[in-house]
Amino acid sequence: MQLGAFSVSLAVKDIAASRAFYERLGFTAFGGDADQGWLILKNGPTLVGLFQGMFEKNLLTFNPGWDSDAQPVPGFTDVREIQAHLKAGGVALLREADEAGTGPAHIVLADPDGNQILVDQHVDRGGQAPAAAREAGRTVLLVVDVQVGVMANAWEAARVIGNVALAVERARAQGVPVVWVQHGDDDLPEDSEAWQLVPELVPAAGETRIRKRFNSAFEGTDLAGELARLGATHVVLAGAASNWCIRATAYGALDRGYDLTLVEDAHTTASIALEGGRAIEAEAIVRELNIAMKWLAYPGRRNAIARAASLDFAARGGSA
Repeated sequence: MQLGAFSVSLAVKDIAASRAFYERLGFTAFGGDADQGWLILKNGPTLVGLFQGMFEKNLLTFNPGWDSDAQPVPGFTDVREIQAHLKAGGVALLREADEAGTGPAHIVLADPDGNQILVDQHVDRGGQAPAAAREAGRTVLLVVDVQVGVMANAWEAARVIGNVALAVERARAQGVPVVWVQHGDDDLPEDSEAWQLVPELVPAAGETRIRKRFNSAFEGTDLAGELARLGATHVVLAGAASNWCIRATAYGALDRGYDLTLVEDAHTTASIALEGGRAIEAEAIVRELNIAMKWLAYPGRRNAIARAASLDFAARGGSA
């Protein structure tokens, strides 16, 4: 069982003061963002992480799939395999990874003296580094589930479809790849009439089409591999449904290290009926997701919202 690169992650009170101290010991900044409260320092093969306001105690950290230069290594032991091995040996975990996942994940455990150990994998199961670990690359427009059956009862479907079409038009005009995703399940059988993309949206020759079975377009598909093939590090996202597949795909992209721009007027959903005649209105669901995608903060990557008419795919934030 290979645990990968080792470092000590320190919970610090003042990251600037801690950085200055460790620089006197010969460490230099290797990664991270002090403005976001974290830095990775390096002295030869030795790594120290500084984290302000992120956790209470110091951690021993292992990074499966990485060497001490944060470069992917072949033939590593996936964090989910480590988890299964530990659980089979009777080791209690404080936090577990999703056993069905394939992307970056982490587990937390404690030794007999209460020292916490973080096993934090930043690469996919197959060894592909997440976008944040690579140099800034291309932007891709990802259009998710704008299908006949999905849009039939969606809020302001015609307007949203028009904005998705506008985003596609602008992407093509700037030479940005468009990737199309379609969902299939028992209620939306693949290749049925309801499964088809709406007539207003027609993939161009050579544009990638991906079929999925789960909410996140990354799960159970080769989307990550396709984005890697395209050299993408920034995903511009549009489609449906806001509270299901768009939300899951947005978080899936950020968790894998991609910069993300949600096209705020090019996603939609249906209202949710609750008991007692109450409902969560679709407009409120859309608005809430836009707020979340604007104000979330992830280390080493950016997220934003932009209107379809103002999309500038050359800008990292997705709009001028």
